[in-house]
Amino acid sequence: MNENPNARELRSNVVLSPARLLLGSAAAAAFLCSSAASQNWDLETYGPTRTSFGMAYDSARDRVVMYGGIGFNDDDTYEFDGSSWSLITSSGPDARAGAAMAYQANIGNCVMFGGQLVASPFTHLNETWVWTGSTWVFLVQPFGPSGRVNHDMVYNAAMGQTVLFGGRMGSSTELGDTWFWNGIGWGQFSGPGPSPREAHAMAYDSARQRVVLFGGDTVDFFGNYSYLGDTWEFNGTSWSLVATGGPSPRSGHSMTYDASTGKVVLFGGGNGTGPPYNYFNDTWEWDGVSWVQVSPASSPGAKSGHSMVYDTNRSRVVMHGGFPLGGNQTWEYTTPAPCVGASITGQPSSQTKDVGQSVTFNASWAGTPPYSYTWFRNGVPLAGGGTMLTSVPYTIPSVSPSHAGNYYCQVTNSCGSATTVSAQLNVAAVADECTDALPLSQGLTSGSNLAATMSFPTGNCGAMGSDVWYTFQAGTTSTAMISFCAPGATANFDTVLAAFSGSCGSLTEIACNDQTCGTLSEIVFPTTAGATYYVAVGGYQGDQGDFTLSFSESGLADECNQALPIFPGLTSGSNVGATTSSSPASCGGLGSDVWYSFQATVTGKGTATFCPGPASANFDTVLAVFDGSCGSLIELGCNDDHCGLLSEVDFPIVAGRTYYIAVGGYQGDQGDFTVLLRQIPSSSGPALQHQRAPATSPVVQHP
Repeated sequence: MNENPNARELRSNVVLSPARLLLGSAAAAAFLCSSAASQNWDLETYGPTRTSFGMAYDSARDRVVMYGGIGFNDDDTYEFDGSSWSLITSSGPDARAGAAMAYQANIGNCVMFGGQLVASPFTHLNETWVWTGSTWVFLVQPFGPSGRVNHDMVYNAAMGQTVLFGGRMGSSTELGDTWFWNGIGWGQFSGPGPSPREAHAMAYDSARQRVVLFGGDTVDFFGNYSYLGDTWEFNGTSWSLVATGGPSPRSGHSMTYDASTGKVVLFGGGNGTGPPYNYFNDTWEWDGVSWVQVSPASSPGAKSGHSMVYDTNRSRVVMHGGFPLGGNQTWEYTTPAPCVGASITGQPSSQTKDVGQSVTFNASWAGTPPYSYTWFRNGVPLAGGGTMLTSVPYTIPSVSPSHAGNYYCQVTNSCGSATTVSAQLNVAAVADECTDALPLSQGLTSGSNLAATMSFPTGNCGAMGSDVWYTFQAGTTSTAMISFCAPGATANFDTVLAAFSGSCGSLTEIACNDQTCGTLSEIVFPTTAGATYYVAVGGYQGDQGDFTLSFSESGLADECNQALPIFPGLTSGSNVGATTSSSPASCGGLGSDVWYSFQATVTGKGTATFCPGPASANFDTVLAVFDGSCGSLIELGCNDDHCGLLSEVDFPIVAGRTYYIAVGGYQGDQGDFTVLLRQIPSSSGPALQHQRAPATSPVVQHP
């Protein structure tokens, strides 16, 4: 009698030999073309040595469960967690081989049926066992499939039942019956189906809701084996023969559905009358229409009696065991996602920068990594490399005129390339002298004094250096405020501001400030409609950095509720055109007054003065200082003549309180002025020290 070595059973107390290779397999292989694919088998780990065992994937617990088979210990239960096998228990069903297992997802346990006793090879069992995740439970069934071996089972999710087909009963009786397990009991399918067979393989295609069956073998009265190469599908109500070509006829192979590709995967098995026998190590995929052989870069050895399941958590096929090669090996079959060509998802934008400022061009892309990227300027490669990232910016930490040009990035992966739009970098000339002054508009203006030099003349405060220049023409007769302290304004260095009237080569300084808020500056000065003014922006002792400057022009602060902010230091202004307010002072016939508000930062004494030194006025002044709020003011001090016709007022201050200062003329006299405001704490502390704001540094620098 010719034995079948691929049947997943123990016929005697020795392991069976391999199978013979059938004639006609070459023609079957030529029926469909072979496909060189990116799929690959990888040897993941080693576990118990087994063949003809039951195996299922418990998706709720993310464990591959294995029981029995032919090995060193045939009655133990192992679980695989994706990295290693663990012995869970040696208690449960009697040692058996050729049983079938499936995970019943709607119940949440593994069901095992049949097999043959290892101790009594011709005892074929009709037992139903359930693995709960920690223990085996035997379920007595008054009705169900007959005892059998080398059958197969899969869970049909659409039906919510496990489907069992075929197997062998006794020494030579193949079965062709179909049974359903609903978690409680068995039911038999009464319709026609595939021919009787054993050692076939089944898988459930969840996308198409079909049970797929391939191959197996049969034996005649004289013990001669025949191998099958037909493909059947069960849709829940009927079986259909769907293909007769594809893999060569075989038995002892294994199949499972690969959800990552939507295809059924078949591996191995064998056929023949031998000895010598032959086993297969080929891999095939069924897409619902035809079988295609794939050619992985690496593959397990030829074998039969192994088992395969699909690990839904890690999206890969898991295969273990088999004979004659790799009975203790666990292999995984993965299919990388289809390669998606590189595409641009974010474009760089054109920018204008001053010399010395930093600039960054950003681009982002998508596709299948890894990528190679290259940044270009005017078609010349600048920087690049390989990366898994989907965005690599290009940064120039300090712009020079030679950096001007068109920038773009080209990205390539294994299946395509893409190029961003071209972004233009304009490098503004450094407004390094009064004659280079840039126009200044009301609102916020960003700039930099990096690479600037010291001008002559320059501001007479704060040792100004590295200055850049702006100019504006006053639209009205009013007050201008140039500030790094106003909302939205900022600078990352120790600033100095100066304002001038006149013309380049013949400038007159009208305001200068080093420190108003920390190390940042602010100047306020009167303007005449139509007159041109120049503003120098520099750093204390030549400090450099980037800045955002605030510029505003306002009408005369003619009443308390129109008060302009004033800070310690010099503030220039004018009361020309002002009227006499409704909050009169108690001295000097104050008239034509303009108003300022001041918030004290220390507790002690404040002083406002026009007395010569840095302060001055070209008319007969009066000063008054108030506490309280507009409409409810309390006079703290008032002075007409302190030094000649000029005024000075000392007044108590409390940190955090706001005070109002009225600047006017004796009996309404008018003119221009520069007022000096000081605040002296009750107990003198150290003078404010200059601290340079830290310069920003780009994260990525390219030459």
